[in-house]
Amino acid sequence: MSHYLTFVFADETGFGFTAPDIPGFTAHTETSDFDEAASEARTILATHIAAMIDAGIALPKARTLTELRADADLAEDWAEAETTMMLPALVPAGRTKRINVTMDENTLDLLDRAARERKITRSAALAEAAREFIAG
Repeated sequence: MSHYLTFVFADETGFGFTAPDIPGFTAHTETSDFDEAASEARTILATHIAAMIDAGIALPKARTLTELRADADLAEDWAEAETTMMLPALVPAGRTKRINVTMDENTLDLLDRAARERKITRSAALAEAAREFIAG
């Protein structure tokens, strides 16, 4: 699994994330909890990567830290970022596969309700939760 360097910026409403190697990726989270913000950024990056793949856009190669530091266009980001972090490139891989899952009915009801609210299927909700779990 590839990881991409992400610049993290803080403001009064939360944290912002940009990944210079992922075209069009920015994320802003409205939380002061850094762990929560990082988790949201991982999810947003995974969704962005999935959209890129669906659009037929190849996932760019992650540059090394040395290459990124040498990029003059990033000097301002290096200077202004609160910190940097590596975000995993969670790529939806391969064709879908049917599985059987067992869980208690209360959790299943909550999952179905949350999926309906987000206008996604139960399977999509489980896959999203699995990717977030894998990313840590």
